[in-house]
Amino acid sequence: MELNYAFTKNVSNSTRETYDFNGTSGKYDNPNLRLTNDFENLFLAHRVGANFRIQEKKYNYQLGMSVQQSTLESDSYQAFTAKDSVTRASYVNYFPTFNFNLTPGRNKNLRFRYNGKTNQPSISQLQNVLDVTDQLNQSIGNPDLQQEFTHSLNLNYNTFNILTFKYIAANISYTATNNKIVNSIDSIGRGIQLTKPVNLDGYSRVNSFITLGIPFKDPKMKGSSVNFSNNFSYTKDVSLLFKQKNIGKTLVISQGVGLNLNKEKIEFGVKANLAYTNNKYSVNASLNEDYLTQTYSLDASYTFKGNFILATDFDYYINTGRADGFNQAIPLWNASFSKQVFKNKNGEIKFSVRDLLNQNQSITRTAAENYIQDTRSMVLQRYFMVSLLFNLNKMGGNKNASPMQGMPRSMERGMKDMRMQ
Repeated sequence: MELNYAFTKNVSNSTRETYDFNGTSGKYDNPNLRLTNDFENLFLAHRVGANFRIQEKKYNYQLGMSVQQSTLESDSYQAFTAKDSVTRASYVNYFPTFNFNLTPGRNKNLRFRYNGKTNQPSISQLQNVLDVTDQLNQSIGNPDLQQEFTHSLNLNYNTFNILTFKYIAANISYTATNNKIVNSIDSIGRGIQLTKPVNLDGYSRVNSFITLGIPFKDPKMKGSSVNFSNNFSYTKDVSLLFKQKNIGKTLVISQGVGLNLNKEKIEFGVKANLAYTNNKYSVNASLNEDYLTQTYSLDASYTFKGNFILATDFDYYINTGRADGFNQAIPLWNASFSKQVFKNKNGEIKFSVRDLLNQNQSITRTAAENYIQDTRSMVLQRYFMVSLLFNLNKMGGNKNASPMQGMPRSMERGMKDMRMQ
């Protein structure tokens, strides 16, 4: 049995001063009192809970409940009226928790988790002073905002056969949020929009993925496999658009297939992935859209005598369904030359070149309540790097094995990138 208590106190301050142009002085030193504000927010919370835990050889679980009493108080001083206004709200929240972990075998694991949590509005969402930085798209905070409450469920399963390299990884999660803080967009003049945060119910999200690796039965092809991966997500979002409840539904489906060939000195892998995105809106149907994103990848490496390794990987991204000028194909080619060191070959000195063709770009699409935006961002292109990698794991006690020997090339690249970051 576990008992816990937590005390939280967050104090935030934001002062906004605005000045107009003074024709007499030729400077921006004339105070604009309507757009000047001093804002302070205080969040206090007392939380007490209890958890009951059971730990067995092949399974364990935790069942618990917490209660939180919290106060959210905002004090806003408006320079134009020279008056303070205070907004105060109190909440009592219950946080159930349930975790279950089953390990039927050394390389098999099943996990289920549920928990609830709150999210407080930020001071920028609360501060009730007009922001006219963009004259056509103005914004203002809302001191009457309530906190969000999110329910989260997650189920995860994975298994990996270290002898055959057959693996399965699957996950499904569900999230629902009450009183979600969303944007309310309205018109306050000809061609002028005002954005204000409000609370709305109705947000939910389902996300899942499954990855399957099937090894070849031929003993001569040990370590080689065909891999399949699928990702699925469905999001139901809510907002207010010109006083109408706008429901946005986004569906994303991604399917990938790959082939990995693993010989004593040569590793080779190819993969193709196709992602489909569909956006629909209940109010502004003119923004409804769907588009495809294609990714093709190749990985190869060769191990020389003396534990020297030459490796390369190539990705080709194809964007379609975007605005003119954004439907581009982006090639990304990386290469490295490394040497395994130390007695167990668990160290690696590597010289690598990222983006050999100097073509790396970042193209993203944002689908908001009343607009679609394609963005091209500046990113780091070609660069060179020298690194020392050290692996703390011992693969089955085989002192002559590479730290990741036999692992599908696509998995190895992902793990190395994660470790280097």
